[in-house]
Amino acid sequence: MRYHVILLCLLLTSCAAPYAKRCVEGETRSSFSVTISKGVCFGQCPMYSATVYGDGRVEYNGERFVDRVGAYRGMITPEDLCAIMTEVRDRKLMLVDTSFVEEVPDAPMTKVTMMMHGRSTTVLWNLTTPQQFRTLQSLVVKATHENPALTKAH
Repeated sequence: MRYHVILLCLLLTSCAAPYAKRCVEGETRSSFSVTISKGVCFGQCPMYSATVYGDGRVEYNGERFVDRVGAYRGMITPEDLCAIMTEVRDRKLMLVDTSFVEEVPDAPMTKVTMMMHGRSTTVLWNLTTPQQFRTLQSLVVKATHENPALTKAH
């Protein structure tokens, strides 16, 4: 029984890799990107910017109150890139062209800019992450400043 479970797991994960490669096939640095930046507050709010590109490259710049300060670069897997692209496409996040900004003077501003095939949109918020952007934010954070494979840029 254990052998069958292991075999099933291997089959399921091996199917994901070809799908991810098809999902990102033909994408380039200039055809897709998601950039997230976190701004300052009067306290110790993390301040950074991070971009995931359609070719799998990522860039991260930590400024204040983050584990990594400075510029870092690296790559993510086709599976991780496909998850980000699918989130933008399937949730129709490019159609959300609005701000979720509250009148709170010390709330750090978050800015997300998504670009896909020549079209771009930017969304802002400053208190809580809007529901429709929570997964995307999590995926981009994982791919960038939580990504142990990134290396310090020179």
